[in-house]
Amino acid sequence: FDDNYEMARVKLKAKVITNIGDLKIDNINQPRMLSTHTIVYTRDWGETTPISPKYGAQLVVSKGNLVGITSDSTEIPEDGFVIVGPAKTLESMRLNGSIVFLDVTADWCITCKANEMAVIETKEINDLFAKENVKKIKADWTHSSTEVTQLLRSLKRSGVPAYAIYSADTSKAPIVLSEILTFKQIQSAIKNAQNFK
Repeated sequence: FDDNYEMARVKLKAKVITNIGDLKIDNINQPRMLSTHTIVYTRDWGETTPISPKYGAQLVVSKGNLVGITSDSTEIPEDGFVIVGPAKTLESMRLNGSIVFLDVTADWCITCKANEMAVIETKEINDLFAKENVKKIKADWTHSSTEVTQLLRSLKRSGVPAYAIYSADTSKAPIVLSEILTFKQIQSAIKNAQNFK
């Protein structure tokens, strides 16, 4: 190259695939060029993400599960990544027009396991979720990660189990459920979330 160098423009064609839908990714581990870009940050970038763009959001993914949503710079999980982009894009990805049932759990939590067996993993609940287009998101607190702890605090909970129903209307606060679940409690919360639309 002598005293010159050549650069090629590379177009990234990437997406994050979830059970809710696909999300187009504009770049990976790069400084933000436009506030409309959606960028994935891994630990190759560093320990924390850069600040969100104006009206931005950050989705924290650890071990393949969504474990946190924030608008601030956040720690990048060693076993995951953080998606940073416009809040409108990420919120619509999170819900995609659906109600979401959030289950914050841990392997060592006896109450969590009892709720799973008696309510969450039953045919009755799965049929209700399918009928009402409710998506399940599980956040694992087995090893008490910072991201899940922040999620618990946002629900005004200090430990597990913690459950919430999120309306498809992202401007509405989640409906926090009790630690001991019943089918009727979940069904009622889903009806309330539908009324938010």
